[in-house]
Amino acid sequence: MIKTLKSSAKFLNAKVLNFLCALLCVSFSFSVSQAQVIDLVFPDGIYSLDLEEHSSIVTESSRYDLKVGNQAYPVDFDERMPPDILGFNWDQKSEKRVDAEALKKWLMDQSLHQTSLEQVNSNEEEVQKPTIGYDKETESVTFTGTIDSNQKVEIEELVNLMNFALQNDRTAIRVSVKKEYSAVEVDPALQARGIKEVVAVGTSNFKGSSKTRIHNIKTAMKQYNGYIVKKGETFSFNGILKSVSPELGYKEELVIKGDTTEKEFGGGVCQVSSTVYRAAFNGGLPITKRRNHSYAVSYYQPYGMDATIYLGSQDFKFDNDTPGDLLLQTYMEGNDLYFVFYGTHDDREVVIEGPFISNKRKAPSPKYIVTDSLPPGHKNKVGDSHDGFRAEWVRKIKPANSNTFEREVWPSNYRAWPAKIMVGRTPTPPKPAPVAAPVETSAPTSVAPASAPVPVVPAPAPVRSPYDEA
Repeated sequence: MIKTLKSSAKFLNAKVLNFLCALLCVSFSFSVSQAQVIDLVFPDGIYSLDLEEHSSIVTESSRYDLKVGNQAYPVDFDERMPPDILGFNWDQKSEKRVDAEALKKWLMDQSLHQTSLEQVNSNEEEVQKPTIGYDKETESVTFTGTIDSNQKVEIEELVNLMNFALQNDRTAIRVSVKKEYSAVEVDPALQARGIKEVVAVGTSNFKGSSKTRIHNIKTAMKQYNGYIVKKGETFSFNGILKSVSPELGYKEELVIKGDTTEKEFGGGVCQVSSTVYRAAFNGGLPITKRRNHSYAVSYYQPYGMDATIYLGSQDFKFDNDTPGDLLLQTYMEGNDLYFVFYGTHDDREVVIEGPFISNKRKAPSPKYIVTDSLPPGHKNKVGDSHDGFRAEWVRKIKPANSNTFEREVWPSNYRAWPAKIMVGRTPTPPKPAPVAAPVETSAPTSVAPASAPVPVVPAPAPVRSPYDEA
């Protein structure tokens, strides 16, 4: 019988097995995927999909496999439980499958998938077409309006990835998207320099920043608005920034210096350098100088996409290897900061994957710093703790007229960072005055007769160590 079953077709109709019902029995193994929340990792952020809350996205059905040796044969029981059949091993699996239309609707409701720019603007009464003006005499650039973008998700590919995740208890999926930007009306003088269309965009979110930090971000971003990076030129963030003095409008805010976090003029400017880094990274431009922050800062999520700068030591640089000049536009919308690069597309393809998190380390115990600026024993937390880890992003670039992607790995190592707590110094109690010892008296004693004096041998002079102070 076993040989017959091994040679039979992989799909067995239940009627063929009915005659064995009285003689054989069955054992079941039941497996259900436990993943209820799947993180969808987009290039600009992570979005969690709760499958219990959005139950219409996933359908569930049972599948039965007859196991014979190392082979498994799917059997159709017309949604009825199989008969008890002695001597055979069955697998009953509850499979969760993604409904493509329901998933597409959820993505569109979350504004993660649009089919056209018209859909993006469907709820707006009037949309102003972005225009870029240019004054030849002053060589100044003016912007009117901001760009619109359209993000398309490959639905079929995402459905396949989610089905695999559901069946293998995976909790995260990287989502590939295609971006489309609105057309821009550009002054002919700028078009002659190759500034025609949007070629890259970088964004970051600074929610939770103090008023002083936001002030510094606004002050710094204005210095880059309208800046033109000429063809073949290297962009230097510090070369444009030059100074963060109070005369230029900058205020004191927290910055990372070595093992401390302290206030200096210009704290928060790294939000601007990190955002322009993201634009250059997304555009596939060569990054020639970049360093991540010492510890992971929440303002720069997703982690691994930050670029710290410090005048006089740490800069951020990239090369303009596009067919023409690059024009930079900066602006804010709510808590989001934008850098837009205008230029000429050269048909390079850029694929970005990440972040890949590894080498996680818990933050060490808090560090207490004694100070005289607080009342004795009082505590003031001046810095949060941060776990350490490594974040990697992979950037694949296929140059124009090439069939091969060039793969780059961009690692960021973040230190485990202790919380810093200031503690008011407790005064040391004064030492008690020494008590004089009582003077003892004794009975008179007889005086010994005088004897010859004993010669005194002088002690040798001490040898001076070369480590003693003069």
